[in-house]
Amino acid sequence: MVIWRITAISYKKEHSGKSDVICSVSYDCVDKKRIGDWEPEGMVSGVLELNTDDLSDFKEYSALSEADVIGWIKRDLGDAKFAEIEAQANAKLDAKMKPPTTTVSTFPWN
Repeated sequence: MVIWRITAISYKKEHSGKSDVICSVSYDCVDKKRIGDWEPEGMVSGVLELNTDDLSDFKEYSALSEADVIGWIKRDLGDAKFAEIEAQANAKLDAKMKPPTTTVSTFPWN
């Protein structure tokens, strides 16, 4: 299951006549799976400068939800890049679930 989390927000006190306009978002994109008591995860972190040229979907800071901000990330990244980041998190999860094997020629009894 892929989860997006907002880890930090930067904002401008005033921009284009609006107050507290979010201009930068730090995020984690996490893919995780529960297997018994084990819950491995793959994570991709990033920072995105949001496009603040068009504030038609502006929302007061106090009324924001995490889903709103994730929607802005998806809008500004575009569907392809958003999906690519999720695929990278999934690949990191897969790598943790399938650790590399090591072949040895020395044994504990030698």
